[in-house]
Amino acid sequence: MHYLSTRTARLSAWAIRHRVAVLVVVGLITLGFTLVLSGLDIRTRFNDMIPHDHPYVKVHQKYQDSFAASNRVTILVKAQEGDIFRQEILGEIQRITVGLQQVQGVNPMQITSLASKKLKRVNASSEGIETRPLMWPDLPSNAEEMRELRQAVLNNPLVYGLFVDRDLSSALIQVDFYDHLVDYGTIFPQIRDLLDASPVADQVTLHLVGEPILYGWVSHYLDETVAIAILSLAAMLVLLFVFARTWRGTILPLIAGVVAAIWALGIGTLLGYNFDPLVIVVAFIITARAFSHSVQMITRFDDLVLEGGEPDTRKLAEQTMRELFRPSMLGLYADAGAILCVILTPIPLLHKVAIVGAIWVMSITVSAVFLTPVLLSYIRRPQGYAHPFNLDGFMRA
Repeated sequence: MHYLSTRTARLSAWAIRHRVAVLVVVGLITLGFTLVLSGLDIRTRFNDMIPHDHPYVKVHQKYQDSFAASNRVTILVKAQEGDIFRQEILGEIQRITVGLQQVQGVNPMQITSLASKKLKRVNASSEGIETRPLMWPDLPSNAEEMRELRQAVLNNPLVYGLFVDRDLSSALIQVDFYDHLVDYGTIFPQIRDLLDASPVADQVTLHLVGEPILYGWVSHYLDETVAIAILSLAAMLVLLFVFARTWRGTILPLIAGVVAAIWALGIGTLLGYNFDPLVIVVAFIITARAFSHSVQMITRFDDLVLEGGEPDTRKLAEQTMRELFRPSMLGLYADAGAILCVILTPIPLLHKVAIVGAIWVMSITVSAVFLTPVLLSYIRRPQGYAHPFNLDGFMRA
């Protein structure tokens, strides 16, 4: 115990004595990671969300080119009045079916609709069984052909009730994508643009479902998510200012959180990891931990100031670091170890969350445990307050 206390005291004294060097080194490394962040890939990857070692997944990966369905999108074309057996609505089904072939990553063999070659009518004749597409490559050109198509749909149990509703008012279009080419941020707007360009929007309603659509909405609202994150961060800073009553109690935790985030995301980028918007809540939690450790340092520093002992802020900062270094490190090691337990799950996304999360937590060692006391040593007038409202009594109640 005495050995650890001595080492902690020496480390604290060294950090404050060489505070300029500490700031320069941390600043340069942070600047380097900031430049690395220009290559940060912010998107959701389908392959990151499935356990690759699971036998079902292995079967899927083996036969996905022939029987893909993991990234299927289903489009419902519904007539606002009457049934779908009208030239305009069947033309809309054909337009969407053809347009889907231009969407990035599409598997053209997995586009299924009335206008595709996959749905066929079966006729028996004296020469044998004849099969031909229901409505490919051309639409019905007259009333007689329209009646034949309608009857062919009604007589085909693989189409009627599955791809055409039983009341004949709507039809399905299904499309799937190659897993290794899936980019939800690209697929989603391309499909939406295709549907928004409908020339018969006054006659049909179009609906979308599927995994790419779900994650596409996540990417679509990324800007709003970032805005909410910024507002949440601003609210945290306001609360820090109100309760800490000092600018150091507001700005230094922000610096600790930002530096830790830059280091962790920079290292993650160097490791080739993407940042999935689905796990942004993890970033908030770890940033809050960085704030917490920095606030603990500042609170202890303020307590030493109120005790009215040593007037030298360098000595006070050194004492603060010396007293809180071991409990802070113990807490960070415990947090990092708990996060690393997530790596036991077989899902790649959670592997990345565990690794980057542990790195993020340990970067708080630099941003809060080292950097905050060093910055506190530069405080010239530690006794002042930024506003007169003391809410300590409210917090202790």
